[in-house]
Amino acid sequence: MLSPFATDESVARLIRAAQAAPSILNTQPWLFRIAADDRIELRADQTRRLPATDRRQREMIISCGAALFNLRMAIRVTGHDPVVWLIPDEASDPDLLASVEIMTNRTRPPTITEQRLYEAIPLRHTNREPFSRNIGLNMVAELEQAARMEVDAAWLLHRHQTRLLLRWTSAVNRRLKDDRCYLDELRRWTGSGSAHGRGVPAATFGPLPTGQRRTPVRDLGLTWPGQRQVTRFKKGVRLIALATETDTRLDWMRAGQALQRLLLTATHYHVVASFLSQPFEEDDRHYDFTHGPWPWPKSAQIVVRLGYTPVVRDTPHEAYLKVVDSRTGPPPGDPAGTP
Repeated sequence: MLSPFATDESVARLIRAAQAAPSILNTQPWLFRIAADDRIELRADQTRRLPATDRRQREMIISCGAALFNLRMAIRVTGHDPVVWLIPDEASDPDLLASVEIMTNRTRPPTITEQRLYEAIPLRHTNREPFSRNIGLNMVAELEQAARMEVDAAWLLHRHQTRLLLRWTSAVNRRLKDDRCYLDELRRWTGSGSAHGRGVPAATFGPLPTGQRRTPVRDLGLTWPGQRQVTRFKKGVRLIALATETDTRLDWMRAGQALQRLLLTATHYHVVASFLSQPFEEDDRHYDFTHGPWPWPKSAQIVVRLGYTPVVRDTPHEAYLKVVDSRTGPPPGDPAGTP
C-alpha cells in the first residue's frame, strides 16, 4: 500500500511547515532527509553554525527542536501520529538529531489544540518592538502549561528576577560591542548580509531602547550604524524562562519543542514574543563560568519576552526546501552556507 506521504506534494507540505520555525539569527540550521515514505530524519546543517555566538551549538539544536515540533503538528493534522526518536548522538553521528516515523497504518483526528497550533505556524513572527501592554496572569499560566508539556520547567520571572536578568543582559550587550568575532558573525547574518530568506533584515531589527541598564532585546544593528528610532520599552515586562534538569543535547532538543509550543500557543492568542539568550550564550563561551548570576538550580536554556503590540514584523524564511530524498538520490544542489 502506498504511503500517503510518498508524493512530493505531501513531503513538501510537511517540510515547509517545519522550516517556518524560529532559529538563532534566522540561520535555519536544519536539514531534512527522507529515509523512507514514512520516515523523516532531522539533521543539523553545519554550514549554518555560529561559532562566535553559539559556541556549543546549543541554540542551533534548540532551533532544530522548534522545527521538529512544527513537523509533528504538520503530521498530526493529516490524522496520523508521528513517532519521534530523539537521537542526538554526538559520538557516532553528531548531526543526526531526530528520526520521525509516520504511523500510516491507522488514523486519528487531530485535537482542536493541534489544529490551532498548526494553523499558527505561518502567523508566528519574532517581534523586537516595544510592547503596548503586558499579558495577563491567566495567559501566563496557559503559556507555562504549554511549555511544560515538553520540558522540565517553565515559569514567569518575578520582579526581582526580571531586574536581575535584564541587568545581566545589558552587561553582556555592552561586552559584545567589543567582541570582534561576534560582530563579524553578526554582520554576515544581519542587515544587507541577509539574503535569500536567511538572516535578519534591517527592517526587523526593532528600535533602540533608551538607557542601557535594563535592555530587553538584542541589538542586531550593532554593525549597521544609521538612523534608528530610540524608544522607551515598557517596564514590568513579562519574561518566561524555559529550563531543564540537565544540560545535554537531548535537553536542547526538548527545550526547542517546548519553545515552539509556547510560541504557537501565544500566536493563537495574538501574543508576540522575542528572546533573551545573550547571557546564556556568554556562559557557553566560558565553560568555567556557570550561569553567571542565574540564581536557580535548573539549567536555563532561553528566556522569552511576551506581550502585545500592533506592529507586525515579518522575517522571511527560505523558499526552497532543505531536504535530501534518499529514496531517489540527492536533489539539485541548494545554495547552502552563509549569505
